[in-house]
Amino acid sequence: MMRRNLVSGAGLALAGILSLAVIVIANALFTSARIDLTENRLFTLSDGTINIVTSLDEPVTLDFYFSAKLVADLPQLRNYGGRVRDLLREFAAESGGNVKLAIIDPEPFSEAEDQAVASGLQSVSVNAAGDRAYFGLVGRNATDDEAVIPFFQDAREAALEYDVTKLIYTLANPDKRVVGVISGLPLFGDPATAAQPWAITQVLRDFFIARDLGLEADAIAADVDVLLLVHPKGLGDKTLYAIDQYLLSGGKAMIFLDPLAEADPDATSPNPANPAAVPELGSSLQPLLETWGIDMPGDKVAADRRMAMRVQVNSQRGMTESDYLPWLRVGKAFLSKDDFSTSEL
Repeated sequence: MMRRNLVSGAGLALAGILSLAVIVIANALFTSARIDLTENRLFTLSDGTINIVTSLDEPVTLDFYFSAKLVADLPQLRNYGGRVRDLLREFAAESGGNVKLAIIDPEPFSEAEDQAVASGLQSVSVNAAGDRAYFGLVGRNATDDEAVIPFFQDAREAALEYDVTKLIYTLANPDKRVVGVISGLPLFGDPATAAQPWAITQVLRDFFIARDLGLEADAIAADVDVLLLVHPKGLGDKTLYAIDQYLLSGGKAMIFLDPLAEADPDATSPNPANPAAVPELGSSLQPLLETWGIDMPGDKVAADRRMAMRVQVNSQRGMTESDYLPWLRVGKAFLSKDDFSTSEL
């Protein structure tokens, strides 16, 4: 009996040692192995995000302030806080050491709370005692530039990865690159009519210096990183030459041509000399396109009859309704719910 007890005890001890060894080896070898089993792959970063965080020239520090103890009885905040925390850990894990993450639970009247307030984070009252909970992010680069997300709103959960990536990109590129814009459309607004800048211009300004070069530019400055040509209508020879020289010198351009730009100011500004004349609403860089070996048909537009807007037209039978192909009525069947940029439209 004593011998059997000794054998059993030795077996249990050996089993315990083997289990501990397996755990130690697993921790050493598989700490970076992660599997995202969520339905919408909530914790899988996009290729664009991974490219940004792995190519940082200097590390970025992220301080995640989350009052986990104070929101323990608030399921919505508690669950979303866990979601944000896990995604930030994924940023740090995928960055190859470029993103340093610190998770801070600021106690009331503590130094951590003072730091959160000083950084511009917002708080919410969570109980009758008036305790304030924090749920925000503070990012810093190597030169102590700071960017913050004051409070993570669950209404922007679909844009969570975008917001964090934007913060990191802003810190990694404190000196904004210059986008030179040549456009026949009022992208920058119109002071004469009090028209506001277009939404795309406001988004550009979040990341870049958007510079309006006008339609008569005779040179493209050397500090322009990217040239954006949007409906460049009626450009003169000097401007065409400047564009060509900019590209020949290694510049980059994004070019948007339109054979029927109904947003063209000429569409609502008839020719005083001939009010009956049909305005020219197309744009082309034909001399340059030929030189570059590019062909764009100027007599065709893309359309989708399923999305054509129903409009009233005056015909021989009077007012009737017709499908107008250039105007799109984009319903929910044509909008991706998996992409945050269209999911809420």
